[in-house]
Amino acid sequence: THPSGVMHCSASAVPTMFAMAHSRGKSGREALGAYLMAIEAGTRVAKTARAGVHRAGFHTTPIMGTFGCALLAGKLADLSTEQLAEAQGLALA
Repeated sequence: THPSGVMHCSASAVPTMFAMAHSRGKSGREALGAYLMAIEAGTRVAKTARAGVHRAGFHTTPIMGTFGCALLAGKLADLSTEQLAEAQGLALA
């Protein structure tokens, strides 16, 4: 749990990492790197929301986890930087 973002980061990132790494034949090092990127992105987005998501009646883990998982999946799918940015836009939509 990330305390300042009030988010359970691994709940969405771990299954995404295993599924993508396995389906793409990625190494453990590649999977771990993508996982860490997802955790960093998800917690930063959650931290900026500062419990506002909870006050609105939602939970940060599935909402903010989407941003991290989009990067994680994209990284393991060898997307370009521009495509990863577009994935963030799709996560926002």
